[in-house]
Amino acid sequence: MSKASRNNLIRCLIFLLILGIAFLYLNQVFSIAESEESKQNFNQFYSEKENTIDGFYFGSSNANRYWSAPLAYHETGMTVYNMGTSGQPFVVVKSLMKEVEKTQNPDLFIVELRWLNRGCDRVSEGGLRKVTDSMRFSKERIECIDESIDFALPGDNDIVDDRTSYYVPFF
Repeated sequence: MSKASRNNLIRCLIFLLILGIAFLYLNQVFSIAESEESKQNFNQFYSEKENTIDGFYFGSSNANRYWSAPLAYHETGMTVYNMGTSGQPFVVVKSLMKEVEKTQNPDLFIVELRWLNRGCDRVSEGGLRKVTDSMRFSKERIECIDESIDFALPGDNDIVDDRTSYYVPFF
């Protein structure tokens, strides 16, 4: 390999590294503003030390509003983290379980079942994005997006098959 080719390769790798860093930054900046509370909740989860949470609660706004972690800790001694978001469709729960198992080894999953009897007509882009835009870019996030869109597309809702806008919110 000539010196010029080696220099071009190094420049290309540096450019790709800078592009990747910019991509990750812009992905966070251009997510939906209304999901700010959800994003804070997920960021707090990501900042937790490994294997420090006993259980996780998943669900829609009822889980998000009515779960009292301090009371649960007082009565059971278990730390249960609430991963509920407003309008969280049931289809995302499996992906969220995989996401939390990357850093935690929970003894318990609590799943609010209210959305179980609601079909694909009730899934909304806002409810879905509150979850997907709050997750870190990972294999689990891509699976969550794909499974959710595949589930929701047959329904009478506002979901369109534009996965790129879910993978990269600033497109």
